[in-house]
Amino acid sequence: MQSLSSRLMKSTVCSLITGFFIVMLAAPGFSQVSLKDVVKDTAKDTAKESAMEMLGVKKQVEGRTEMMNGAKKMLDGKKALKEELVKQGSIKEGDALEGEMSMSEGYEMMVDGDRLVQEEQIADGKKRMLDGAKMMTDAKKKMLDDLVQNKMIEEGAPSQGEQFMNDGEKMMKDAELMLLK
Repeated sequence: MQSLSSRLMKSTVCSLITGFFIVMLAAPGFSQVSLKDVVKDTAKDTAKESAMEMLGVKKQVEGRTEMMNGAKKMLDGKKALKEELVKQGSIKEGDALEGEMSMSEGYEMMVDGDRLVQEEQIADGKKRMLDGAKMMTDAKKKMLDDLVQNKMIEEGAPSQGEQFMNDGEKMMKDAELMLLK
């Protein structure tokens, strides 16, 4: 009897140890969550950021794209305004407007800042983009004030070019708030 119970005990212990060993080996495999599930879960931003970091995806700086789109819209507005003035005969083709160079330099600063942000020099890039946006806004104000003063445009009725510049400035202002977060 004793030998039967000891054999039964040995086989039970061996079975339990083998089962425990199998469960310990399989547990990490069963407990892992797929990367798709982690990325889909928007409530866990830290998990999403960690997963994206594991994949090597760079973190997007909020407001960068919007800031550049606003700057491009301002340049499009400047171009449209210039074309309107040439059609009216107020200026000659190729003449520079007051503040036009400053606006172009501001845009170049923003492009440099955007490049720095993409190279992950975020603080320097953001500062450069904000400085460029301020330069463009000041140049727009200077340009429009000069045109109003020289009676080339009316102050109360914005043309299409002026409207583009105003829309671009608003886009940059909105993006500035996102960029400063």
